[in-house]
Amino acid sequence: MIEVKGLKKYFDEIKAVDDISFLIKEGEITGFLGPNGAGKSTTLKMMTGYLKPDFGDILINNKNISEYADMNTDYRLNIGYLPENNPLYPDMNVYDFLYYIAKIKQIKSNEIKDRIIYVAEKCSILDRLPQSISTLSKGYRQRVGLAQTILNDPKILVLDEPTVGLDPNQILEIRTLIKELGQEKTVILSSHILQEVQALCDRIIIINQGKIITDTSKDLLLQSMSRKNIIHLALNKELEGDIFESFDYNIIITNKETVSTDTKVIYKYILELTETDSKENENDYSLQENIYDTLSKRQIKILEFYIEVKNLEEVFYMLTN
Repeated sequence: MIEVKGLKKYFDEIKAVDDISFLIKEGEITGFLGPNGAGKSTTLKMMTGYLKPDFGDILINNKNISEYADMNTDYRLNIGYLPENNPLYPDMNVYDFLYYIAKIKQIKSNEIKDRIIYVAEKCSILDRLPQSISTLSKGYRQRVGLAQTILNDPKILVLDEPTVGLDPNQILEIRTLIKELGQEKTVILSSHILQEVQALCDRIIIINQGKIITDTSKDLLLQSMSRKNIIHLALNKELEGDIFESFDYNIIITNKETVSTDTKVIYKYILELTETDSKENENDYSLQENIYDTLSKRQIKILEFYIEVKNLEEVFYMLTN
């Protein structure tokens, strides 16, 4: 468990992190998001011990990290950190670099080789172990950085832009790996690739101008920011007349599109609910049932039905602008 309480950090007159607090439970994959300059990386550096807070406390399993006299003790060894700039030693080959990191992370000498092989397989760099880091592409350097992060099997992973420079196939591989690791570890993920965060994270924290502007589950965030009065329909027949006139609320057609194929014609509609009753559009299931019953009586088949829900990119833009 990680708890941040009243955290502040200044750089001269600039307040980079402005009195933020949050709690991350064990086993969560949490997306930590914000625009450039919002205070994300500064917060992550403080959580991993690379920066000292000016004010506030950071607790790992109820123990304040300021109480650790030696930052290379259990606290540091239980956190795997991949910073945004992914510092590597370009003059070393991949195997020697991972061996060096293994010694720093106090892995037993008789276990180092097996751990290197394990993380190299996980990060798809097994065939690159003899290669000089200076000759690697940006994507492979990122994989080496991720490999060193999980080398000593830490309980907490802090990943700042872990898929920068990777191609789409590599992103899918690393995403699968992060999801797998998240089943047994606490993961804090910062990324500007919001589709990635939406696919991976259970919870979203968004920081802007040094302050937290939202901290909730991913599903609740997307639902709360969506327009629940917008409905998308695809039908096998065209709607005629005021078909929804018996409803307790008004439904108007705001858009219609006809799609023709070799075998059939599909009628696509966007509906908007207006002048709702006190039930606030009822619930999604009741609404869907009413529409289904109405269309079924006219022998109209529903090919697609969904209530509009925004994606994380749209929500992020709304909250940070």
